[in-house]
Parts: sequence; C-alpha cells; structure tokens
Amino acid sequence: LCEYAVYYYQNPQTIGYIRIPGTKVDYPVAQADNNKYYLNHDFYGKTTSYGAVFASYKNTWSPLNRNTLLYGHNMEDGSRFAALLNYKNLDFYKKHPTIEFDTLYEKHTWKIVACYITNGSTESDNGYFFDFTFNHCSDACYEEYIEEIKKRSIYDTGVDLLPTDTILTLCTCTYEGDEGKKIEDGRLIVVARKVRPGESPEVNT
Repeated sequence: LCEYAVYYYQNPQTIGYIRIPGTKVDYPVAQADNNKYYLNHDFYGKTTSYGAVFASYKNTWSPLNRNTLLYGHNMEDGSRFAALLNYKNLDFYKKHPTIEFDTLYEKHTWKIVACYITNGSTESDNGYFFDFTFNHCSDACYEEYIEEIKKRSIYDTGVDLLPTDTILTLCTCTYEGDEGKKIEDGRLIVVARKVRPGESPEVNT
C-alpha cells in the first residue's frame, strides 16, 4: 500500500500498520527474524526499553496465516500496547470494539472476539503454557482453540468466531493476577477476527 511506503523506506522490515481508533495504539509494525530484536529496539533500530510493535517472526503476509501475532510492551506512559490493558474493562471494549491492522498488501478491519490473561512461559505456571503463539494448526486444533478462548475471555463480546476465520492476536505484559496478586510472567491477550467479505465492520456492543 502506497500510504506505508515511507515507513518501508525508513525500515525495510516494515510489514504493516496497526491502529485502534481513540487510543495511543497507532504504529507501524516491523518483523525481524527473531522475537527478541524489537523488544529493545524501536522501529528505527535505536536501542530503547520501549521496543517497537512487532510481528512474530513466524508470520507470513500474502496470504495471512490463520493467526497473526503482534507484540508490544506495556509502558507506564501509555505508549506501545499499554492501552490493551484497558480491555479488561467492558466499557472500554464497547467504545473500542475494532482494530485496524493493515499489511503492505491489504487493508483490514478486525472485530475483537475475546480478551484474556494467561502466562507467558511454562516456567511461570508449573510447566503449562496455553499456546496463543501458533500460526498454523489443523482445523480440529483451531476449533479447540476457539472453545478455549471463549472460556477464558473476561467477558463475552458477542462476536462469533468460525473455523474459517483469520485471527489477529495482540500480546502485552500484565502484572495482575487473581485478587490483585502479582504474576511475574503474565500476558494480556486480545483476539480479533478479520471482517468477512460482505460483512459490515460495525459491531453491536
């Protein structure tokens, strides 16, 4: 897409752009050959604890994988993916039920399906890890995942998710657990699905 050419010129690892209208989430998205580089480098390659908004190295773009995974830090000043923490509140979801995530090839609107909290590694939960990081899986595996996120979601958005849908997963750190207890490796996950052909992008909240 021509509108993102300037970002690609500044960083050839550009793969798209994400925005959540009405929030600070409004960033170009990059992708390295690993998931570590952009944890401590910004979009322009400068070293910073803020990192960048970046895609999993596993993802491909034309066509999209079944699950596209984007990461961003939860910064105290509200930048990067800090705004995602607000999705723990149903009223915030009602005001921001969709995400705009475009690749360099296509523009897309995504309807948020679920928001849940999980652990980020097996070490933080007695060897268990709920794998939200997949990009490919069988139809049966995908249907199981759909059922699991319905169970785990903090609230029911009312947005359906079918085995034929393509999803977008946003991941950031969270430091809260049950009853306000600290969890060292917590992740807040927002899952959205791509608006289907011919479907209205509007969400009845």
